[in-house]
Amino acid sequence: MMNYSNSTSPDSAFTNRRTCAMPTPEARILLANFELKIRGARDTITRQIENEDAFREALQTYLGIILPDGTTLKALPNSVG
Repeated sequence: MMNYSNSTSPDSAFTNRRTCAMPTPEARILLANFELKIRGARDTITRQIENEDAFREALQTYLGIILPDGTTLKALPNSVG
């Protein structure tokens, strides 16, 4: 039941933010809300995502995720775009 609670509770980080991470041989890519981090062996690059269109572009460019046309993303508290 813990998984159900974590994935459905309105207080859970899983329902209150967008998070997607992917390891690659060179780095770990993390897209969390409107921040993109690419953590390499020696440094971390951080980029702020300006709006929803830029968020979708980051999903595709850095994580290979293409959302179907018409996909609606949940609005985030204090969201940028």
